[in-house]
Amino acid sequence: MNIFKCRKCGSCCKNGIVILYPEDINRISNYLSLTKIDFINYYYVKEKIIDLGGLKVLYLDNSKECIFLDQDNLCSIHSVKPLQCIFGPQKYFNSINTWKNCIQLSGLDYNPFLTQDIPDEFFVKKLIQGYDLVN
Repeated sequence: MNIFKCRKCGSCCKNGIVILYPEDINRISNYLSLTKIDFINYYYVKEKIIDLGGLKVLYLDNSKECIFLDQDNLCSIHSVKPLQCIFGPQKYFNSINTWKNCIQLSGLDYNPFLTQDIPDEFFVKKLIQGYDLVN
């Protein structure tokens, strides 16, 4: 069995978005000692409605790089990082090949590091729960 070893290149933390699940917002805002609303406002969290019955998704825009990426390409909130970062790039939404965003895996036709199949429904169900932004 192959084991994915992050090279700490920071590529998965740049040029994209990070979906923030309800539990991510709870964990991160608590860690930063902010209310959920203050966290959303301070870190410019954006909102998008996607084509899953009008499902609302909150996300960080990492079009340049994640605001939590430090100068050593490490996550400054590693202990509470978002689910997308916990499971990615090798296990997050594999049905749409998100693992190809990883420099180590981008040239491959398959994901050799997928150790267990995590169905997309696992992530979608967490979004369907909705956001409770009241502290």
